[in-house]
Amino acid sequence: TLQAKLSFANVDNFTFEVTEIDGTVAETGTSVIEMENLTDTEVVTREDFINAGKLTAGEFFTDSTSTASGGKAISGFTSGSVFNINFLVTKEGSYTISFVGANNNSYDVSNLQFTLDGVVLTGITGNLQGTAKDGVPAYFDWQTITLTTTALTQGKHTLSIKVVNGQPNFDCVKFEAVTE
Repeated sequence: TLQAKLSFANVDNFTFEVTEIDGTVAETGTSVIEMENLTDTEVVTREDFINAGKLTAGEFFTDSTSTASGGKAISGFTSGSVFNINFLVTKEGSYTISFVGANNNSYDVSNLQFTLDGVVLTGITGNLQGTAKDGVPAYFDWQTITLTTTALTQGKHTLSIKVVNGQPNFDCVKFEAVTE
């Protein structure tokens, strides 16, 4: 919380909260927020990554891979991890929200919990299992899962992804403006 004293009439002070924004959702086209750039996370680090000296507790691993949307993706986390995507909508409207992830084994998205502004999103189906091909491992064969199409007001919103079970890899979240 920041406080500032103003010299305006009838105003002694005001308080406001500063939250870092991970991305901006444009009123047209598709906006992409890369998971490796998130600032609001509660990561449960995989023990094998800690034991190998790749990470310390509370960190995720950033993989460089040409198959990811921005050339990078995240891994090295497990059950209990929470990733909060804080985003700013520039214009009120309808948006289709999709999540991009992968796993080298069968990984039903019911192992993840998605909430938008504190409301649990339901009815999401799909599997993140990739297929190894052309020298690309299955855990970098990205699968896109549509989460919801919803009306969003102009301003700040938060999409949270909680890993309920397992060890998936995450690439990005996409917001596509729905034209009417």
